[in-house]
Amino acid sequence: MTRTIPAAGITSRIRASEVLAARHAGENPCAATSLLSRPRPDDATAKAISPDGRQPGETISFGLAAGVKMKFAWCPPGMFLMGSPDDEAGRETIERRHSVFLTEGYWMGVTTVTQAQWMLLMGTNPSAFALGPEFPVETVSWNDCQEFVRRMNLSAQGIGTFALPTEAQWEHACRAGTETPYAGDLDAMAWYEANSQEHTHPVGLKAPNAWGLHDMHGNVFEWCQDSWVQDFPTEGMDPVGPPDKVPGQHPHAMRGGAWCYPAEVCRSASRRSNSPDFAAQLVGLRLVFLPGAHGEHGLRLRRKAP
Repeated sequence: MTRTIPAAGITSRIRASEVLAARHAGENPCAATSLLSRPRPDDATAKAISPDGRQPGETISFGLAAGVKMKFAWCPPGMFLMGSPDDEAGRETIERRHSVFLTEGYWMGVTTVTQAQWMLLMGTNPSAFALGPEFPVETVSWNDCQEFVRRMNLSAQGIGTFALPTEAQWEHACRAGTETPYAGDLDAMAWYEANSQEHTHPVGLKAPNAWGLHDMHGNVFEWCQDSWVQDFPTEGMDPVGPPDKVPGQHPHAMRGGAWCYPAEVCRSASRRSNSPDFAAQLVGLRLVFLPGAHGEHGLRLRRKAP
């Protein structure tokens, strides 16, 4: 059973005086991330953020401002099979199955980033389907996502690091312990070509996977942090993509499928990639939160590709 961990003490608030000051200066208070006060966890919340004793699917919430929160579920460390078996329907050759060991757990966004969350930090809404605050933000490039992450981290110093997930983290979270093409019944869990009515839908309406994560299949593709690699290594420990490819200068992975794609593209193992400046109404993002000290873009400084 998913147990919600109280998030008291980490809610960031924009004070009225700061908003007035920003307006007087001609700034957009929603876009000025300096107005987001640094989250300061109390003892209970600090313990919740710690990986000790966490159970898969337990949640924490970070308040941004104006009642907008971002919720994360715990994904435990461990071994899993990444990729797909040779006989899986819809399988592609770039999905070679191999063992991956993630040495550290992490908190994964329960949903993709919403338009309300994006607008609060960035001040604009790039979405083609601007149908409501709880719809997923889309038409965002990998580069755009890096700026969103940067602004999130300005308010999180001393707690941990927000980042895009690595491809391995994404698939581990999507599978939630499963080895099947989907983490459950696709129609119950996903908005895709067969049921989307040709547009996105508010996040969290479909059933979650076993770790409490919604919309891992369908609705919008999700950018991953590491650069694209065509073929997986034989096996890996905390893989982060090709070490010789500088992030932002090469294509990056996208996962999960989208509202306009058939079922096979929404499989847990399905992979796509695009240039870091690509943006379309089928691509969004989901964040991870990594407790402790991490390097640029949230990757552990000691991590390296196998």
